Amino acid sequence: MDQSSDVDMNVQSTDTQDEKEPLLRNANNRGGAFAVIIILVLTFFQYVAYFSVVKNMVGYWHEHLKSTMDNAWLERMLLVGIGQCAALFGGIIADVLLGKRKTLGVGFTFYLLGAMMLEISTVDSQNTSKKSLATASVAFVVLAEACVSPTLAILGATQLTVNEYNCELVMLMFYLLRNCGALLVNYLVTFVFGPAGDGQFWPALAATLAALLLYLVGLRRYKIEKKIEGLTTCGEVWILIKSWRRSSKDRQRHVTGQRRRRREGAASSFKRLVTLILVNSSVFSFSIIYSQV
Repeated sequence: MDQSSDVDMNVQSTDTQDEKEPLLRNANNRGGAFAVIIILVLTFFQYVAYFSVVKNMVGYWHEHLKSTMDNAWLERMLLVGIGQCAALFGGIIADVLLGKRKTLGVGFTFYLLGAMMLEISTVDSQNTSKKSLATASVAFVVLAEACVSPTLAILGATQLTVNEYNCELVMLMFYLLRNCGALLVNYLVTFVFGPAGDGQFWPALAATLAALLLYLVGLRRYKIEKKIEGLTTCGEVWILIKSWRRSSKDRQRHVTGQRRRRREGAASSFKRLVTLILVNSSVFSFSIIYSQV
């Protein structure tokens, strides 16, 4: 009885220690508070660049590219909608193919190229080349948003201790700084530059250049697990398919207890993956509809 009570007291003490764990304490070789601050500043710069393009797109298309207002609004809707949907595939690319660091590097590089091409198109005198530059730059911005937006949020949430409250706090700060970036762009467009003035995309160029430099400076601070969950999920799906094939041939011969447990685990992981895709798809669809209201 005494030993069991001691064990219970030890378990309770460890639980209280976990609950009272300092918020910004480094753990499991994670980047800690400094890495989170860098990522949150990157979030601000990233949304300044994205919202600069979205906010100025209608006026620029209408005034400089001689497009009708209806077509300009339609192209803006396509930009926002494709950017929201592509973020889901950007997260999958970061998990399965490139990894978070390379995906962010590619995303910030695309942002820089898109902002430079937009700024060049504002001073180009030929309407044909101006429209080609503007269309290509918007494509770069969409690809950049798909790479940066989901990856930056997950990377920031994993730099602190493994704690649900920490992750929620980082995500709240993530969306707060995104809104601050949008507020800054609204102020600049409304009170400083005007809706369709020349040089209207320089905030996007300055923000992306600062973000890329800050990202390169902070590379040594980011701590990322080497295990790639996407590859694990693909392996579990392959186990599930393989188990189904074997059970269809000879269920009694091939399906042992170990294989049955592996099959059940793979099935549950596959269900979680399908649920995640459905939930994210519904969220992105709602974001698209809400952005057009």
